Amino acid sequence: MKKCQDKRLPSVFSISHVPFMMMIYFLTFLGFSFFYGAFPMHALKQIRVDISSTGNILFFFERFDDTGPGSLARLPEQQI
Repeated sequence: MKKCQDKRLPSVFSISHVPFMMMIYFLTFLGFSFFYGAFPMHALKQIRVDISSTGNILFFFERFDDTGPGSLARLPEQQI
């Protein structure tokens, strides 16, 4: 990264396959956002689960989500 001359956003998007990977990341993140937003209503109406159980289920799913701000902090320094 230190050897890179142009660090602006348009130059990053000019790299091969970066726009495609950003689109895939965006759609995945959007899908998880819809799931987190719609699941409590689905659980309450269709599955008939109480609110405390819904919170426990979302907590369980959140353990497998590595898109949060702390995900890079858990990686070893060599992989960042």
